[in-house]
Amino acid sequence: MKAILESVQKTSLSSFKSYLHEVPRFDFKWHFHPEYELTFIRKGKGNRHVGDSLEAFEEGDLVLIGANIPHTWVSDFEKECCQADVVQFSELVVSPLLVGLKEFEKVKTLLRKSDRGISFKVNGKEDFLMSKFNALHEAVGMSKVLLLFELLNVLASKIPFDLLLNTDFKSQLGKSETDRMDTVFSYIQNNFREQITLEKMSSLSCLTPTSFSRFFKKQTHQTFVDYLNELRLTAAMRELQGTDKSISEVAFSSGFNTLMHFNRLFKRKHSCSPSVWRKQHKN
Repeated sequence: MKAILESVQKTSLSSFKSYLHEVPRFDFKWHFHPEYELTFIRKGKGNRHVGDSLEAFEEGDLVLIGANIPHTWVSDFEKECCQADVVQFSELVVSPLLVGLKEFEKVKTLLRKSDRGISFKVNGKEDFLMSKFNALHEAVGMSKVLLLFELLNVLASKIPFDLLLNTDFKSQLGKSETDRMDTVFSYIQNNFREQITLEKMSSLSCLTPTSFSRFFKKQTHQTFVDYLNELRLTAAMRELQGTDKSISEVAFSSGFNTLMHFNRLFKRKHSCSPSVWRKQHKN
């Protein structure tokens, strides 16, 4: 997967960037930047890729990502009107207040943990957060900086969260490796519902099957088969939640060859059967 270095452009009136991102869909754009990034999904659903983490996202998804961690959001549908609040700020913006001030200790800890990616459990605080982001986008001068720290303090003090990345995750950003991964991930993203063989992927990457497996594991901290199954399971979860398809229809439309294999992997991941999970999460 080719992670593109993104240059975060700030205005002449602000030392960091805060805006409402509105697009017809979130396209696959594997990128990284030296700034922290806080992203709140107002509209849209699909897959969220952060480092070696792959999870489904929907409205209310809130994530804080540390410096130089590759990431992207990918929509489920071609056109669905997507909106996301995005705040990007560098270490230079926050470090003056984090050094030696005990009042900012929780924020300092939060930013340190963002090196592993943070997913917040919003749980009904969506309207409150949207009001905070609206105020932040519109503010100028000192008020904008104060609102940023106020928001970070709320996240650090009042909203529980999970860490997304493995403790040993390190981004591999060499050009030859990322060019090859760009080809591999683009193909998987477009074809995961179909049969994808190890031989096909090794051919695309111009490697032997053994070399490709080793290369993929080094770059993603997952085996190729585990990653492909994870992608298919996230697609299946959304179909279970948002459609009335039978369990077998969901399994096959998500790319699994047998219902037994799908049920086994689903239960291993969620500790319950697909039918039980659907009853608990059905829209």
